[in-house]
Amino acid sequence: MRKTTINKIICDFAFVMSIMIIIVCIPSFSVQAKEQNPLYSYVDSKTDLCGFVDKNGKVVIDPAYDTVCDFSDGLAAVQNSDGKWGFIDKTGKVVVLLVYRMCGDFSEGLASVETEDEKWGYVNTQGNIVIAPEYIGVSAYSEGLACVRTKSGKYGKYGYIDKKTSYEKSTIN
Repeated sequence: MRKTTINKIICDFAFVMSIMIIIVCIPSFSVQAKEQNPLYSYVDSKTDLCGFVDKNGKVVIDPAYDTVCDFSDGLAAVQNSDGKWGFIDKTGKVVVLLVYRMCGDFSEGLASVETEDEKWGYVNTQGNIVIAPEYIGVSAYSEGLACVRTKSGKYGKYGYIDKKTSYEKSTIN
C-alpha cells in the first residue's frame, strides 16, 4: 500500500510538472546546450510576434508566432494567432501542423499534443501521430516510459506507457 501511494505521488508530481512546463514554456538551457547551432527566441517590438535569431542576433526565422518555445530534437513548439500549436524546424518549415490546443517539448523523439477534445497523445519528429490521443494527462518520455492518466475510475487511473502504448505492470490505481 505504501509503495503504491509513493508511486502515485511521484506520478502526480511528474504530471503536474510536465503541464507547468508546457503552459509556461520555461526555457531549457540543457536542451539548448545540446542543440547544434542553437537558435534563440525573440519578440519583434513592432508586431509583438515571436521568431528566432542565431547567436549573433541575425534573424533566422521571421517573427510570425504569438508564442514560441525552445528547440528540442531540432523542433520548436510554436503557437499561431488562432491559439493553435504545432512544431517548426530550424529553417522555419512547419513539420507538425498547427492544429493542437497545447503541446510539450520533444523527448526521446516524441512530443505530447492535446487535441480539441482535450485528449493527449504523442507525435514523432515527422509530425505523425504515433500514440493516439486518448489520455487526459501525460508527461514527457524518460527512459522509454511516460506517465499517463486515463479517465476510468473515480479520479482517473495512472500508469506508464512505453512507445507502443502498452501499460507497464507498475500501473497505479
